[in-house]
Amino acid sequence: MSVTIKSVVTRFSELVDAVDALLAGNSMDTITQLVAALGIGNLLLKGADLIERALRKGLVWVGELRESTSQTDALRGLVGLLTPILRGVEEISKAAVVGLGDMGLGALEPAVEPARSLGEVGQRVLKGADAALQQLPDAEQMKRLSEAVTSVIERIEKLRATVHHVVATGGDMAALKEGAA
Repeated sequence: MSVTIKSVVTRFSELVDAVDALLAGNSMDTITQLVAALGIGNLLLKGADLIERALRKGLVWVGELRESTSQTDALRGLVGLLTPILRGVEEISKAAVVGLGDMGLGALEPAVEPARSLGEVGQRVLKGADAALQQLPDAEQMKRLSEAVTSVIERIEKLRATVHHVVATGGDMAALKEGAA
């Protein structure tokens, strides 16, 4: 399998979804209990810091890529508009050749050749451009990814605050519950 920007975005999205699932609902309570019971607060904080830093770097990359996806979406639209136009140019030029022959003006056929070639070659170029554009993420996908990364970073920040509290109170779960109330 070849690596494309779209495949990297997909894998990064999967990573974000996995971290999000890890930090969801009851998982946070379980993590907090493990921190209190096993005294692994500092280790967990280091891991959370590493994940958050990686996500923040990823968020910068997503932001940069998101800017360019608006341009690729515009190119997709342009390819969509030009394809039927070039197909029409090719069909009209073919019909013109037939019409010229029917009128006994076959000697003028070479004058129509550039239009036919334009239509034919243009369609091939647009097919290649479309294939290349299919390898890129679209703006909506990048927007959703940006929002998901931001949400996960916020969850990590909440986890960090909770773990700091558990470490500071020596694992006193009652104090944690009182602090949350």
